[in-house]
Amino acid sequence: MDNKEIVNLLFSSHAFRVANPDKPFWYTSGKFGPYFINTHFLYENETEAGKLLQKIDRCLDYPLALGRVVGVDAWHQYKTHPPYAQVIEHLAELCQDMRFDYISGGARRDFFFSFALAELLGKNHLSILKDGAVFLTTQHFKQSQEVNSEELAGAEVLHVADLVTEASSYIRTWLPSLEECGASISHTLAVVDRQQGGRENLAAAGVYLSTLVTIGPEFFALARDLGQISEAQEQSLDHFFADPDQYMLAFLDKHPNFLEEAKAQDGKTRERAERFEGLGLWPSQP
Repeated sequence: MDNKEIVNLLFSSHAFRVANPDKPFWYTSGKFGPYFINTHFLYENETEAGKLLQKIDRCLDYPLALGRVVGVDAWHQYKTHPPYAQVIEHLAELCQDMRFDYISGGARRDFFFSFALAELLGKNHLSILKDGAVFLTTQHFKQSQEVNSEELAGAEVLHVADLVTEASSYIRTWLPSLEECGASISHTLAVVDRQQGGRENLAAAGVYLSTLVTIGPEFFALARDLGQISEAQEQSLDHFFADPDQYMLAFLDKHPNFLEEAKAQDGKTRERAERFEGLGLWPSQP
């Protein structure tokens, strides 16, 4: 898979969505911007990814079932849906020269990629939950057990993530949990790097990041060349990437009614617009 293929897959699965330049997306944080990325949609599309996410959520109440349910589904998807298989196989290419004993993934969206990759490479899988608990699933999803302190002493683990932003989950949970089990981690794979400090934070922790896609001007230019976005959308993406806050202020200056119109709506849009006002980036209207 080359860069063109993965970019086209991100758009065809709606894993990467770009807004109309005059209608940016509202984010949960209360900020807004020109794109959304849901890497797990590469599983096939939003509907199928949503079904697997529901299964993951149910399994989190009984983590020993993660392999038999989520792992089996991901492996079936690998065998039956070629675009998803291409993503998994390209991840395998990234790590072909790396030496490791286990593959790990963190709850929840990492599991979309880590289980299938572990099965493809013949490795046991480690599921790391948000509370730090670690569960081992053997090859072919036959057995599962919780991993205790120092039980993986001397093992090298390759962590597989769907998306890296600031790598806060790594620093807060994934790395300490593996270390508690006695394992070490020097490399991690991710489908997408958003270039928001995660690579640098991982490097400071002694972990090298390899990814299929890096979000930034080169990615936006390629998407435009492939006809996935317009020149105007590319300009919005470049502006946001360079300085998100300045992008928002410039947009509000050009669209003075945008905030008030958002506050007049119901539901999440209004909540996020009010949250934006609380950030103090833009003077409130009298």
